[in-house]
Amino acid sequence: MKGSDAKEGDVLKSLFVASTHDYLLFFSNMGQVFWKKTYDLPEAGRASKGRAITNVLRLREGEVIQTILRVPEFDDESTIVFATRHGVVKKTPLEAYSRPKKGGIRAIRLEEEDEVISVSLAKPGDTIVIASENGRAIRFDEGAARSMGRTSRGVRGIKLREGDRVVGMIVAEPESFLMTICEKGHGKRTPIADYPIKGRGGQGVINIRTEGRNGPVVDVKLCREEDDVMYITESGMLVRGHITDVSAMGRNTQGVRLVNLKSEDSLVAVEIIAAADLERFGSDDDESDSASDALVPAAEAKAEAEAEAPAEPEVEGEDETEEDSE
Repeated sequence: MKGSDAKEGDVLKSLFVASTHDYLLFFSNMGQVFWKKTYDLPEAGRASKGRAITNVLRLREGEVIQTILRVPEFDDESTIVFATRHGVVKKTPLEAYSRPKKGGIRAIRLEEEDEVISVSLAKPGDTIVIASENGRAIRFDEGAARSMGRTSRGVRGIKLREGDRVVGMIVAEPESFLMTICEKGHGKRTPIADYPIKGRGGQGVINIRTEGRNGPVVDVKLCREEDDVMYITESGMLVRGHITDVSAMGRNTQGVRLVNLKSEDSLVAVEIIAAADLERFGSDDDESDSASDALVPAAEAKAEAEAEAPAEPEVEGEDETEEDSE
């Protein structure tokens, strides 16, 4: 299914379902947040190019939107958790972002050459998983990152090895899975329970093996077995399937081939369509049939997984924490 008629050099990065009265928070790579109602955005057809974000938000030169959060209401319990390219994490009450300005407001203070990679909503008792490009991941309790002011810098969430960087963050849920995708069309889903809860600031554990056929990790998402998954390629193609089409497997593996990519195309992101949204807004299965050839059959993927070499012994990095700083 063609998801959008993207311009050359443009890449479709995010896809989600929202009610017309939901609040949308736009978080930029430079640490700014912008606030809109869904009905404020221009409506367009499924395959249209849409309107340039610079015509909707007042962005600075070099500023891009990294995450869009759908917020039904600004409650007192929820917090917003940030993860940056260099492994910094920050938690701030959601209510701190309920009073917007046309030019946006500061959401996080960044160090030089760092940028926001992912932003999520969290509540007390949740655990956070941060994943890196070279296949590492760390899981820690959200309480390990104390609540900070809107303009503070944050603390270290994961200790990155040389040449590595953060590619994604999720807020874990019981009985859920971590969906990991790699640049060359391979990936896997792994039970969240397989990721031990460690102290904030350590090197974490192996999430997926990135050598050889896989290439670097490009995205991670939280999913459940009743959800649908949408793979997004650099050329702007959307490939939709069911989560159960991807067999659950352990952390220290290479995973399986998820999508049959065309020559010179690559995966850039994955989005999860929650079962609750499917029920609330309806499904579009008929329109997805044209993309079925791009999906790898479950039997073929399973055979590929069984044929892969045994995983190498895992050596975990030491856990260490860093003092909070604002």
